[in-house]
Amino acid sequence: EIKIRRISRFDIKRQQKEIKTIEKEIRLIRKHLKDMIGFTVNYLQSLLEEFGDQYPRRSEIHKFDEVDAREAAYADLEICYQRQSGFLGHKVEIENEKEDRQLVCSEYDKILIIYRDGRYKVVNIPEKLFIGSDINYLEVIKKDVIFNIIYKNGIDGYIYAKRFVTPKYIINREYRLIPEHKNSSIQLLKTGKGVMVRLGLAPSARARYNSLDISLDDYLIKGAAAKGKRLTNRTVRRISDITGKKPKEDSIATNLPGFQNKKE
Repeated sequence: EIKIRRISRFDIKRQQKEIKTIEKEIRLIRKHLKDMIGFTVNYLQSLLEEFGDQYPRRSEIHKFDEVDAREAAYADLEICYQRQSGFLGHKVEIENEKEDRQLVCSEYDKILIIYRDGRYKVVNIPEKLFIGSDINYLEVIKKDVIFNIIYKNGIDGYIYAKRFVTPKYIINREYRLIPEHKNSSIQLLKTGKGVMVRLGLAPSARARYNSLDISLDDYLIKGAAAKGKRLTNRTVRRISDITGKKPKEDSIATNLPGFQNKKE
């Protein structure tokens, strides 16, 4: 049987020991609060030492280069082009689904506009801008796009072909892709490789063929200001896009002006 007095003395000693332990922990916590970074590093290091072998890293560490805001911007802006009214912008709505265009882009993108008479310019994303109705090409401008153009030179009346990559530009400044003349016009414009065209020629009693199939990949890529190569000396009545189709054997010319055909 334990006397009441002994029990009381035992309890007092235990309580005093617990109080000292709590005071010691408080001092340690205050020390950690003064240096939270050091405490966090030491804590994580202790976890790695204790559990690192059991839980290997699944993530990878990479160094990030400088991020271009234009490239990282989310393309969530819709702009429309009304061919009948000639307006372009994100405050313009589509009225004719067959003729009008809608583009999805970001606020940092720029729009390349190519007119049928050979003019081109680059504009920022507008609210509502009048660009006219005589548009041949309208897209968000991108680097290193290959442009294939067949055009009529109004000065001599012949048909020419030229290839170039996305041209350099100054915003809102107008440039020309073909010689300036009232009769000059772009007859066909396609982007990318593998473009094939068929020229329908005016009938001639002395001619061996009345059509001409041409692969534009056979022509060199030059600057946007280059004149290009004349395709034929004969009158061209029709130009057709036959990309992906097999050319006719009897419609391939043996010699093109200023160009050595690969079949020779």
